[in-house]
Amino acid sequence: MVGEKMRMLTCMVLLWRSMQLTLVALILLPLALHADDNTVDFDADIAFASFHTFSLKDGKIDSPRPEVNNSLRYECVEKSDPR
Repeated sequence: MVGEKMRMLTCMVLLWRSMQLTLVALILLPLALHADDNTVDFDADIAFASFHTFSLKDGKIDSPRPEVNNSLRYECVEKSDPR
């Protein structure tokens, strides 16, 4: 009788622990997935399959959009050039 109650209590404790771990995992998983948030800017009207190479010209980026016309962006593009 005492052994059965002890076994039942042990099962309940294990079930409670597994529920706690599942809840923590469900809370932390979206945070981990959100950390890998990437954005890619591209022109949907251009067929990029026809491009085989690219080149960077010296100078500045000339764009009407202020977020693109930025020296830091140009430096990032220059650093990503594998040459």
